[in-house]
Amino acid sequence: MSAGSPFSTFIPANGPPSVKILSVNGVSVTQPPTGNLATPDVTINQTAPVSVTVQATNIPPGTVLTLRVFSDTDMDQTVQTTPLLGTLQASTATATVTFPSGFSLSYVKATWTP
Repeated sequence: MSAGSPFSTFIPANGPPSVKILSVNGVSVTQPPTGNLATPDVTINQTAPVSVTVQATNIPPGTVLTLRVFSDTDMDQTVQTTPLLGTLQASTATATVTFPSGFSLSYVKATWTP
């Protein structure tokens, strides 16, 4: 017996890589996050920099993630996280972000070379 995937696509043995934001300024993000500006997943009431904690699965430890923050005030930012700490199956990293007034949406991206 042999196993394969349709059209010769690559399927990782450990499952697909994933990243998600766990918390912002110590406040847990609703999982799964809605990304809806009408009902925010997290509310921040300060202009000082805050910590954002990101969790990764099936991404090599040591990988630095890119966090993109899009604001309704056009003060978009791109910040880097600390290197992922943990195992391939579960790791975390943090970033420091100063969120502008108004609404913001955050996206996390991971890129690495096997």
